[in-house]
Amino acid sequence: MDYEAVELLEQEAAERGRRRLFIWSALLALGWVIYELTAQPNLGVVIVCAKFGWNDARTAWWLHRRDPKGARGWACFWFYLASGLWKMAITAVIATFAVGFVAGILEQGLANGRQGRPNPQPMPPWFPGACLTALFGFLLSSLATLLALWLAWRHRVRFWLSSSVHGYRRRDAWPPYEIDWIPANQGGRLLLTAVIVIATPIIVTLSILLGAALVHVFGPAGIAVCTLALMVVVPMLLLSLREALKRRFIATVPWQCWSKEEVEDAYALENAFE
Repeated sequence: MDYEAVELLEQEAAERGRRRLFIWSALLALGWVIYELTAQPNLGVVIVCAKFGWNDARTAWWLHRRDPKGARGWACFWFYLASGLWKMAITAVIATFAVGFVAGILEQGLANGRQGRPNPQPMPPWFPGACLTALFGFLLSSLATLLALWLAWRHRVRFWLSSSVHGYRRRDAWPPYEIDWIPANQGGRLLLTAVIVIATPIIVTLSILLGAALVHVFGPAGIAVCTLALMVVVPMLLLSLREALKRRFIATVPWQCWSKEEVEDAYALENAFE
């Protein structure tokens, strides 16, 4: 990567920091206004969580619109949209656990102060909204990932998921990577989430049916076998499935998703106008 590109990336990072401060201030103010006007704190928490997935959703649409290969553009659209939904869900999960942790500390502290039984602390009014955002966020992210994988299987696409693509979207530069600068591919987390959300109920159901058959044949020993299968075999199957999907659908370098020829054509076009 040349010095001009590095300087441009540093300028973009500084501008993003200033914009992020303004956006967060405006977002918190908007959440408060929505709560005051509608008395619906759940709506406010959904909006705050959506902010974390907004960049991925915008990049998803940009990839669909900008990619010269329509099928690949649609596959990447669904994959990046799944990433945005995943970030919404994980934000809600963090908020949920943080509230539970703080509530537990407050409850214990009040109990120690009164030297009596702790009284349960009421959950904040937006807590149900955070739980539902996490639930539906992971579910919709998994469904979007499945659709992306199906399109990738049909059209021989491998995915490259990185926050660095947002910078290329802001500059409307194609293809969205540099040959001599390779960030980490974050696509594996979507595969793991989809495998857990979708495959786990299927595997657990099959394990229960198998356990019922073993109990009928071997008696109480069948329960031990079924429990061992749920604790050891099922996680191994899920991780193996995730690794198999990763080898097939996740790129190790960006040009496995967007070909090197597109970079060379872009450089040639840029040099032609210099």
